[in-house]
Formats: sequence, C-alpha cells, structure tokens
Amino acid sequence: MTQIRCGSGGLARVAGELDRPATVVTGEASARRSGALDRLLEAMDRARGSTAVVAVTSHPGPDAVDRVLAQACLPGTVLIGLGGGSVLDVTKVAASRLAGSAGWVAIPTLWGSGAEVTPFAALWDRTVGKLSLRATPARQVVVLPELASGAPQSHLATAALDCIAHAVDVSLSNGPDRTARRRAELALGLTARHMPGVLRAVPRSLTRMAAASILGGLALAGGGSGPSHALSYPLRLRHDIPHGLSCALLLPGLVRAAGRQEPAMVAPVARALRAPDAEGAARRLETLIEGAGFPLRLGAHGVVPSEVDQIVAEAEPIRLARTGFSLDARRMLLELL
Repeated sequence: MTQIRCGSGGLARVAGELDRPATVVTGEASARRSGALDRLLEAMDRARGSTAVVAVTSHPGPDAVDRVLAQACLPGTVLIGLGGGSVLDVTKVAASRLAGSAGWVAIPTLWGSGAEVTPFAALWDRTVGKLSLRATPARQVVVLPELASGAPQSHLATAALDCIAHAVDVSLSNGPDRTARRRAELALGLTARHMPGVLRAVPRSLTRMAAASILGGLALAGGGSGPSHALSYPLRLRHDIPHGLSCALLLPGLVRAAGRQEPAMVAPVARALRAPDAEGAARRLETLIEGAGFPLRLGAHGVVPSEVDQIVAEAEPIRLARTGFSLDARRMLLELL
C-alpha cells in the first residue's frame, strides 16, 4: 500500500530514512531549476553518501529505463523519482524490473499526471507508438506542492489538463465503480476551480492541485483511461502535442457526444464544472483550454482531415471500448478540426 506524506521538510525526511544506496531519477530541468534536486542530494549525502542521478527526457522511451537500471546496480537500491509524470513512470518501471528492489519513492515536482499513485506507466517508441506497462506503485509519495512553483506556465497548464482528462475519461467510461467516479468528480472540480491559480503558481492552488492529482490518479487506477487517451496517443506521436493537451482538446467533443446519448453520464462532469448541462460543461472545458493559452481546434495543432481515418485506426481499441456511449470517433475528430 502506498503511504502518502505531506508537509515541509519532506526531502530531508526521505533522505534521513534511507538505510541503503539510492538512485535519483529526475528530469532535465525542473528539479534543478527549483533547487529541489540539490536539496535532496545534499540531505542524502549527509545521510548515506552513496547516490546516483539519472536524468530522463519528457515522453521517454525504454532506453531511459535501461539507463536507470545500469546505475541502480547494487542489491537493495532504493529508487527515488523526483519530477513529473514521465520521470515517475520511468522510475516505477525500473523498480518493477530491479532485482532485490526495496521499492521506490515518488516526489512529484509537477502535479496532474497521477503517476504517483497509479500501478501502470507509459513509455514512448516512435516505431510502435505508446507502450502501456503494468508497474509497481510507489511505496511512498511525498507531497510538496511548492516544488511545482518553478515550472513554466505551459507545463503547469498541460499537467492540469491531464488531470481534467483523467476525471472526464473515468466519468464517461462504463467500467468504474462508485468510488472511482466520485474521486473523478472531486478531482475535476478541484482542478477546474484552481486552474487559474495553478497557472500563476499560487501556493494554495498548487496544494489543491496536488490533492486533485492524487484523486485523479486513484480514479484512473480504479477505472482506467478512456477515449480521450486512446485518441491522444496518435496526436502526440504525429504532431508532438503534449499529452495533457492532446487529451484535453478531445474532451469538449466527447462531452457533447455523451450528452446527446447519455445525459445522466455527463451529469457528474457538469456538476463538477458548475455547468447546467452537457453543452455548458463542454463550453467550460473550452474556456479552461483557451485560458491556459492553447487554441481549441485540432487544425491549429497541425492535424489535417486526410489523416483522421489513420488517427482512429491508431487509437488504442481497449480504451475506446471503455466508452459508456456510442462514439463515432471519425465524426468527432472532423468536427474538432
């Protein structure tokens, strides 16, 4: 079971509790820019003196896991993921493959992916597409919302949009239980209300975003991602659209399609967004996307009508099948162009 710990002094506490070698997996910039990596390493040097650091890029491939495993060569090594969703996904896959692993610790520096609490991970391969892998959940999550304060606004925005997509996907799917649906509604409401503050790195909003991310991740773990994720992966690989944004661009169309067929299914989404109905919820989602500085139309991101059929063919069928209504994905994509 994952232990979630909040409060100041978290980096020093993690270091102080180590009783074995550690490898820190981090991103290329954010943890360094905020000083979080330096503070963690300084505390670990005092506690252990045996630490390796591996940096991974956004949307990493399998080679990133190989590099972590090459560094974490001592038996019983503890892996610490210090970064956003890509970093945490690499760390959890490496922990799953590390012989004699003592588990891993998640220290998110960017909230929204839910990767800190989900038992699966995403890696990316240009030749075969997105790789969805089962992986070991973190044994401990250290919640320090202030670590996100140094991230660029565009990164904060796409992370928040990712959390919104998780919540809407779970709500519009046919499999989640009542607990997962309730968590999704809470995550959506928190993110929508605090997104303007998140974009300005307001401390209170970042704290609420941390809570929303965990709720969204737990909802996702209980219900799985759905159509926005299925169709977003080809968009990401074809046009390099950030994952959270590529999911979010599809949400207004999905909400409208669901509202025409299953109004009761959309009711929790509308309630969380403080909208009167499905159309109001779709417009509220559009406002959030535009307020984050992104154009709404897929065509503005490079998508053209001639590739729509191929995008649908490349979408993950398992996630499309989770949709709790009849979805004409081709028609929806053309409408979103």
